[in-house]
Amino acid sequence: MSDPTPYGAALTPLDQLCLTPLGGQLVVHPPAHYGIDPFILPPLPKSLADFLAQICLQFYEDNKRCLTMLLMLDCDLRSWGSGIPRQRAGPDGASWQPAKEDFSGARPHTLVAGSFQTRNFMPGDNPKDAVPNTDGVHLILALNLDETIHCFVGCGGKALTAIAWQIINNDVAMMIDASMNRITLV
Repeated sequence: MSDPTPYGAALTPLDQLCLTPLGGQLVVHPPAHYGIDPFILPPLPKSLADFLAQICLQFYEDNKRCLTMLLMLDCDLRSWGSGIPRQRAGPDGASWQPAKEDFSGARPHTLVAGSFQTRNFMPGDNPKDAVPNTDGVHLILALNLDETIHCFVGCGGKALTAIAWQIINNDVAMMIDASMNRITLV
């Protein structure tokens, strides 16, 4: 079924994350109308990044088109989530438009906090040039570069290259480590 409001139409934008650096950490500044004090950006769970990669890879396998997923942050719970925004999906990348109309079920005080996107790069392209001009965590899965995931943080209008362990919490390894006393390797 076709959506009556096409990509590019006048829509209500979602609230965006605003980040500032502070002593090696990133501080989230929720919009004033949220009435929530600034807080340290929680790390993105690896399980969420892995899940988004699987969705994007499946979409590419089925449609031969790239996809962008939103990373969303619930400022009340300090927890991460995701969603698929309205977008134009092409063979090399997607252009997207996050709109409140597409996320009516989102909890109050939920911000767009970044993106996870698939891209096909041309020789000489720099993945950093594909980072959206918004604050947040941005992960780019380069489909034609050995499926490498490039990590960036948008902060104050600049795209900063990030090391995965600086922004991603390996909750998968933590789960395994916490369970090893109940597992016998045979």
